Amino acid sequence: MLRSHFWSLIGEVDVCKCDSVLPVEKRDKNSTWQVDAACGKLDLRLADSLFFASPNSRRNVSRAKEICDGCVVADLCLEDALETGSHYGIRGGLTENERRPLYSRHK
Repeated sequence: MLRSHFWSLIGEVDVCKCDSVLPVEKRDKNSTWQVDAACGKLDLRLADSLFFASPNSRRNVSRAKEICDGCVVADLCLEDALETGSHYGIRGGLTENERRPLYSRHK
């Protein structure tokens, strides 16, 4: 829902960077949806390189978005990113810059 609405709000894709992806055991215990996340089933190093890619790594960003496209909880992930103000990495198929205009609308 939110991801499809996003493309009517912004066009250019950009990325951001973070240090790591949280392993399942360190994630918010109230967010049981994270157990079903496609990215959570990846090797930690691979997930980090894809979902927190350098701005010059369009290939990794594209691959991360492909994983999100097939994820059953991508909308919940995006919703969580907007609710918690997550400003790093690809969440719910969107980069930080792609999510930025949605934060103000979400409040």
